[in-house]
Amino acid sequence: MEPEPLGKLPEPVVLVETLNRWGDAPSAQHASVIIPSGEVRGLHASPFPCDDCINQKLILWDGDISSLEVDAIVNSTNESMNDINPASASIFRRAGPRLREEIKADVKECGTGEAKVTQGHYLPARYIIHTVGPKYNMKYQTASENTLHMCYRNTLQKAKEMGLHSIAIPVINSLKRNYPPDQGAHVALQQTLQTDA
Repeated sequence: MEPEPLGKLPEPVVLVETLNRWGDAPSAQHASVIIPSGEVRGLHASPFPCDDCINQKLILWDGDISSLEVDAIVNSTNESMNDINPASASIFRRAGPRLREEIKADVKECGTGEAKVTQGHYLPARYIIHTVGPKYNMKYQTASENTLHMCYRNTLQKAKEMGLHSIAIPVINSLKRNYPPDQGAHVALQQTLQTDA
């Protein structure tokens, strides 16, 4: 790694060990849920089974993904791998110019639903797994949902093939591609929990 120029502070690094696991998060005493009729009902227990083993593997975190020291981070991008979004911009800025050079020389493009791997370069993460989320069209809702499942499945499969133990995954579906956030969150959780960890 090249030394920092004089006067420039090093960028912060977030160690995954310092973050709270989902299983360690305080549970709500009484949750409320809105059912399709619009009625609000109080819940005294989760309607879904709780798996403490899975909950100790998952971390929900809100921050700059490029600052995480993990085996791999996921970059949600476009087919040309030059998407302008805050997370991608941060990843490319922090990784340095060698990331663009590697993409141009070796990877070139990434199809929708695919997962391509590059080195992390100057990131605290060893690798970057790039994927392209689907464009959402109500007429082709099932195709969009299946493709989003493929993004998560292929990303997690690539991490497993590489023997990686920690992976940071941002939201892959994008409002820019018209994907409804609530439906995208459902797919993300469903696919993550179904993957053999």
